[in-house]
Amino acid sequence: MTQVFERSSGVAEGAGLSLEERQRVIAAVERVRACQLPTAAVDAARKDEAETALREALEMLRPHMDVYPSLERCLCDMDEWLAAGLDTVPNMHHLVSQGLELAPEGVEDIMFTNTTTLNYSDHPSLEFVLYRRFEGAPAAALRSLYHCRYLIIAYLIDATAGFGMESNCIVCFTECVPGGENAPDVMDVFFTSKNALRGKVILQPLMEEILAPNVFAELRAATLDDLRLIVPCKTVTHEWSHRQGVIPLTEYRELFNNFIGAGLEEARVELNGARILYMHAEQGGPHAAIYQMAAQFILADRLLRYPFAAHPRDNADAVSGQYILGQFIDKGLLTCNAGGVSIANRTNLLAGLERIMGEIEQTQYLALMSSSTEAHRVVREHVGRYSRAVGDDNTMDKSLFYKWMEHKLRGRVPVSMDWKAAFEEYGE
Repeated sequence: MTQVFERSSGVAEGAGLSLEERQRVIAAVERVRACQLPTAAVDAARKDEAETALREALEMLRPHMDVYPSLERCLCDMDEWLAAGLDTVPNMHHLVSQGLELAPEGVEDIMFTNTTTLNYSDHPSLEFVLYRRFEGAPAAALRSLYHCRYLIIAYLIDATAGFGMESNCIVCFTECVPGGENAPDVMDVFFTSKNALRGKVILQPLMEEILAPNVFAELRAATLDDLRLIVPCKTVTHEWSHRQGVIPLTEYRELFNNFIGAGLEEARVELNGARILYMHAEQGGPHAAIYQMAAQFILADRLLRYPFAAHPRDNADAVSGQYILGQFIDKGLLTCNAGGVSIANRTNLLAGLERIMGEIEQTQYLALMSSSTEAHRVVREHVGRYSRAVGDDNTMDKSLFYKWMEHKLRGRVPVSMDWKAAFEEYGE
């Protein structure tokens, strides 16, 4: 089923896929997906059916290789998969070795590959995504200072089910693509338009219910257009921070192969992002207001939405939120009373964030000097200091604060997105 997110086109009239053509392409790809096994190989009994559908999609796409910058390398992978036989496990080595092209701002492109979805799901499948690169001026200015070579920030236009209205997936990384599990990082794709819409539908209502009056007032009043500028700024600082520090994620993945370790890493990069954005907001300039709201978005999203939407036993992002809650309480940056949750002002937040980042850095130095087993223990002990819900089995329970949130909200704020309803309400 086609997933139409936007009807306008960022390419010259007649140059790219028409709405009808892309609906036909997506329908053909969905037919291939229906034939795939958990390995992404096609069921041998349905090989002919899948091959007919894939060739149909390729026939429609080939005339547009000069229009969409990344399409040719994606089609090379499809051709090689056809040659090897669709009943074999695919290897998307062209995309794994080259990544997607960093198209100019406003230009449409296509990602057509086998990939896992929902942040490292176990079963890859064929996906087709039409998107338009969109960062916005505030994120572009940040990116000139915090360089992320392979980062693509995009507005999703149309997609198969893995990235469409049935899915919360907003990312695709090199390691998500078959053949990319141990390959160098060359592809970091974020469809931030979906994250912005989630901010409007879930995060802002959560803030109204939980935060004290006037806390993060700017973000609470942000329009959807504001959010579409805010989320790319958060994304730039997030991805840049993953590549910095004592133990950057891109170099030491072993330490983050469990939810506690991965949760600390997510907390580290988000807190660093908030610090960077508050710093730039204090410096003033044309984007200061967006940077202020982007820092607020990071903190509100981590403290409220992630642990509200998922259980920390099986979600690293929820772990990060509970850890940040404990750190903020410990540093006097967050207080609770009958009037709601209050957050410190920007000056005190900046000072507190510096202290927290220093503690994480010292923890990582301790881990760096340790054996693998001891390094994991060091990380677990540090996280447990600020979230008393960490268990002996290296899992985390939901803390009392988030159980209180659930009781207080009583279903008034959705836990997950109904993307179709959201797009019908907010349109493009």
